[in-house]
Amino acid sequence: GKLQECSALTELRAANNQLLRLPEALGELDTITFLDVRNNVLQALPQSIILLHKCERLRVSGNRLVALPEPLNGLTALRQLEADDNALTDIPQSLCDIGGLTQARFSRNRIVQLPLAIGKLTGLQVLTLTSNALVRMPLNLRLLTNLVEFDATDNPEMDLPPVAVVDQGIGATRNFLKMVHATLKTNELNMSGFGLLWTPKFLAGM
Repeated sequence: GKLQECSALTELRAANNQLLRLPEALGELDTITFLDVRNNVLQALPQSIILLHKCERLRVSGNRLVALPEPLNGLTALRQLEADDNALTDIPQSLCDIGGLTQARFSRNRIVQLPLAIGKLTGLQVLTLTSNALVRMPLNLRLLTNLVEFDATDNPEMDLPPVAVVDQGIGATRNFLKMVHATLKTNELNMSGFGLLWTPKFLAGM
């Protein structure tokens, strides 16, 4: 039968296969709350996936994705997004409009920067960014006060905050970003006690 005839489907699991693509009709399964397509060979997700307004958990790790469909905020019920082990170069700004998001996993991609609006995701509890190409984090990352799991290690070019700070975890990372943000008002920069190994490059632009 046709995929859209599965009108009451709430979970779709198709992990650990060799899927090259997903059907565009996937977006018609508007009762889906859990979609798991991990460990396939997907290079893209169907644009219609943003119509899954009831989807709470989306697992797309272990594919070959270079981008996520936009605008992602069509996934209004999304709570958990797992996109590790792909080839993503950025995180869509529209993700930051999903107020209920609690987990976002993006380790082992090629992400260069985070969206400036990431501070809007105040309910975020898990954010993993290990092994990417990050250089600087937005200052409003400091607003994510509910993070209990945060990992941005193995981003060797990281400069703001410096690698030595990021390696200490979310507490030190948040405090460093708070300090830099305060500097914008006070013009006084106090990097004492952060365990720095060298002077950060971002100083040249302040």
